[in-house]
Amino acid sequence: MKYLLTTFIFLLTLNSSYALPNKFGNVDAFRKHIKSLKAENNRAKAKTTNTYWRLSSSSFYGSTGSGLSISDSGIYKYSNARGSSFDYEYLEYYDYGVDPEYNTIFTDTVYRFSDQGAGFEMNERYISSYDANNHRTSFTDAQGSAPLFTNSERENGVYDANGNLITEAYQTWGGTTWTNTFAYYYKYNSNNKVTLDSGYNNISNAPAYKAVYSYDVNGNMTESIVYDRISNAWVPSFKANIYYDAANRDTLDIYQTYNNSSSKWVDMYKDSTSYHNATNMRKYNIIQVKDTVNNVWINNSRDMRTFNSMDKPSVVTYESWDTTSKTWSDKTDVELTYNNNGDPTKMEAYLYVNGTKQTSPFTVSYMYYEHYFNVGIENRATASTTIDIYPNPASNYVAIDSKGESLRNITLFNMVGQTQITLTPPHQSHHRLDINNLPKGIYFLRIETAENKTVTKRLVIQ
Repeated sequence: MKYLLTTFIFLLTLNSSYALPNKFGNVDAFRKHIKSLKAENNRAKAKTTNTYWRLSSSSFYGSTGSGLSISDSGIYKYSNARGSSFDYEYLEYYDYGVDPEYNTIFTDTVYRFSDQGAGFEMNERYISSYDANNHRTSFTDAQGSAPLFTNSERENGVYDANGNLITEAYQTWGGTTWTNTFAYYYKYNSNNKVTLDSGYNNISNAPAYKAVYSYDVNGNMTESIVYDRISNAWVPSFKANIYYDAANRDTLDIYQTYNNSSSKWVDMYKDSTSYHNATNMRKYNIIQVKDTVNNVWINNSRDMRTFNSMDKPSVVTYESWDTTSKTWSDKTDVELTYNNNGDPTKMEAYLYVNGTKQTSPFTVSYMYYEHYFNVGIENRATASTTIDIYPNPASNYVAIDSKGESLRNITLFNMVGQTQITLTPPHQSHHRLDINNLPKGIYFLRIETAENKTVTKRLVIQ
């Protein structure tokens, strides 16, 4: 697994490597996987922004002790109207893999640059292929530089009629042929929610794990249990119990491990979250660890967010708990800068030393964007949402009807991607948008539902 940006939360909290194919190597990896399947990060939802601006290049700088030095950069090439989507949960763009859980940049080709000891140069290339429904069917990682690249790894994906990924196969290059190494298999319910995620090790020719998911009547994931395959038997490993507020937002996760000697589940982590206004972006998150001796929860880490006028996180503060002084310490601030379209253009991370924020950042990431025109290609799961807008062309108002699904966010953009109107309707399926004061022209209306589906409509104002 590869990330475009550093995940700052793991600098201070449950630090772990989260690399495929060992998806559930520890409870920290399990925690992140569970979060990726909920809210904004749904496996059946394409991560295309449809805002007509997409990531075109990036660069990452790290501290060398005497200043910042570039350590990673990427160039992203597209041949279609696929986009990119920033993950506000972990402050990242993902650029690796077939499964949308591990990729928010739907490119055709990525060129990666880094210093491998011989200076800063190109050393990696990713190539993706897509089917007629815009689903990524293959992802190939090659090492080297233009024009000579050597194959390294490959993923292949197969989808069902609803656009759900059902098979995800990993291969490694042996010099002349590809060798199967690992495969994931997914099953879904009638609401396109994943119910079974299983892994098969092609090297040992044996099942590796399986994860089972349960949902409530609102389609919210309420439980997930991971089983490991040991001595030809399924042995429980990790478990997540998930609780929601009245707006169907995840507010409490309790993670457990299975004690084989006592045949009981044992609490490990408690993850509590509150949200910013009516959005699904978290405002406050605290993680606690269970003291099994005294049977009490102990603070472990927390992050707090402030938001700008676009309802985007502007400063994210991470802290860890000092068990000796019983106070929060080891603070890090991540500051985000945005363009007029609400896309993050810079992320700076500042350390606190002895309670004092340092004047220079220890990491800086830059993101650059390009404008593109959508040609109407949508993921099947997204396109299945029937949303009507009328009249169109319009002069004074436009009505939005989502056919029973609650509207979550409505955003109106002009032709150059500038936000003209943004609002959050109060959990209703019909809304009347006032456009009296807008100039005549072509606009794009992005509509998000409470079921995490997104549709973009072309609107003419006359």
